[in-house]
Amino acid sequence: SYLWNTTETTPSIDVNPLVNTTYNVEGTNINGCKNTASFTLNVAPQPTASITGIAEICENGETTLTASGGLTYLWSNTETTSSITISPTDTTTYSVVSIINSCVSDSETITVNVIANPSVTAFTDTLINLGQSVQLLAQGDAPFTWIPTNDLTCIICPDPTASPTETTTYCVEVTQNNCASSDCITIEVDNICGDLFVPDAFSPNNDGNNDCLKVFSNCLSELLFRVYSRWGELLYESTDIDGCWDGTYHGKDLNSGAFAYTVKATLTNGVEIDIKGNTTLFK
Repeated sequence: SYLWNTTETTPSIDVNPLVNTTYNVEGTNINGCKNTASFTLNVAPQPTASITGIAEICENGETTLTASGGLTYLWSNTETTSSITISPTDTTTYSVVSIINSCVSDSETITVNVIANPSVTAFTDTLINLGQSVQLLAQGDAPFTWIPTNDLTCIICPDPTASPTETTTYCVEVTQNNCASSDCITIEVDNICGDLFVPDAFSPNNDGNNDCLKVFSNCLSELLFRVYSRWGELLYESTDIDGCWDGTYHGKDLNSGAFAYTVKATLTNGVEIDIKGNTTLFK
């Protein structure tokens, strides 16, 4: 005969404990001799699956999903680690099964939304001489931000003017819905300054060809240009690097003849120039 600590007296008993429980049984043979035995039944908790992670990512982005509530896991993409790193190209639903030993499993799902990145294009790679400027252009989903910000007339407009002193790569960025896109262009700067010169003759006859006298250079930074009569009278003076003498003095046209000039200039590469010369005015 048998006597369990549950008061049952059958050789076999059915149990369904909620916590770890030890069962004792006393056995008696036909001679009245007794002995005892015990058995501990461990109860594993039921798994409760859950998933944590960012459920909204930008196009070409990635996120990490972490499962909990079990000892082992099986994801819908066949991975078996508790955490997975994913980079879906479109909105996708992921599920995981959480398992504890051989007990009944539990599952959970999460949908990861993929947000399209904004559109932006920058125009265009350009070669300029040192001292020149060039207009940049961005097209796409405003607002725009240009970097780096140096040597730009504006950093948030679509068409700033750039005046770099060295080869520079400018990138335009756009951010919408916490997603960003960018595009870059390179402005290559040729920092070799050509010769500075003043024509030795000009003809102010309004024919559109060589009508005025000016200083030519591909990288003027500062200029003082003066023209004198043969007797040393100052006829023209300008600090404008694009300044041009039209052959007049006090609003009157001068006759053909020879004139002297002086040039004091600073180039964009820092070189200072001081020259004198003569030119001839032809009618």
